Amino acid sequence: MGRLARTLLRRVGQTAIVAILVASACFVAMQALPGDPALYAAAARYGDGHVTAANTAILRRESGLDRPIAVQYAAWMVELASGNLGRSFRTGEPVLDELLPRLRVTLTVGGWAGAVAVLLALPLGILAGRRPGGAVDRSVAALAALLASVPSFVAGTLLVALLAVHLRWLPAAGAGSLADLVLPAFTLALALLPGLARIVRHAVAGVAGAPYAIFARMRGVPAWRIALQVLARPAVIPIVSYLPVLAMQLIEGFITIELVFNLDGVGTLLVRSLLGRDLPVVMAAGIAFVLLLAAANALTDLFLYLLDPSLRAATR
Repeated sequence: MGRLARTLLRRVGQTAIVAILVASACFVAMQALPGDPALYAAAARYGDGHVTAANTAILRRESGLDRPIAVQYAAWMVELASGNLGRSFRTGEPVLDELLPRLRVTLTVGGWAGAVAVLLALPLGILAGRRPGGAVDRSVAALAALLASVPSFVAGTLLVALLAVHLRWLPAAGAGSLADLVLPAFTLALALLPGLARIVRHAVAGVAGAPYAIFARMRGVPAWRIALQVLARPAVIPIVSYLPVLAMQLIEGFITIELVFNLDGVGTLLVRSLLGRDLPVVMAAGIAFVLLLAAANALTDLFLYLLDPSLRAATR
């Protein structure tokens, strides 16, 4: 078995362990919160003004909250092993039916945001890295510092006020069409841009000072040929290595962006579930985020294997 296959199998095993640990931590944290979980779930399902002792007791019995905590956890683990994530306390629907449509919204916004961040970070990082310490480098560093210091909810509010309210170019909220996702994706891309631009800048600056790049310039090779044929592959490797960090930043930004723009994604679902003590949905959302990070790590390993000849040589 090749090194790449062993690495991917190891990633799968690590992902399974981390997913179980994250779900278990969510279970313990939710149980440690004060108050009656059945009462909070009944308020989320029926409304604060329609909660009675009778419907709370029915919900407690249906959701298994009347059993000991250890028995609840063991029952959930058995269901998880069979591929069943249970039913939502808040709606009574299967957790997968609650999660999958919202996961599609979250992944769509995250995919557009990542693409926009890459398209903006590449030219900025390349221009800054070609002449470290120059005027362009200092300007890009100042822009990155400014964007990094602005919280996502502030940037989102300003963009809504300017582009949606004042200029009326784009919708302020919703997810009914592609235009509705432009502002959320661009706001999230601005949060990803500073770190990604710095990575590109350092990668280009490090490769541009390498002996083979200096020798190519001494021979009079055009700058575009040096960029594409000499610098591209070595510079891409550290950028690809940054993908797991980029995925973590995406996950961190989902909740804020979805709340600001009223998107019915996983982040909004997680907030509602936390307020309603919807334990199965909270645990499933934690597992979904772990799987997203694991997919980013697996793609990173695959891309590095394809780009780095030393890894392929080690496998052979």
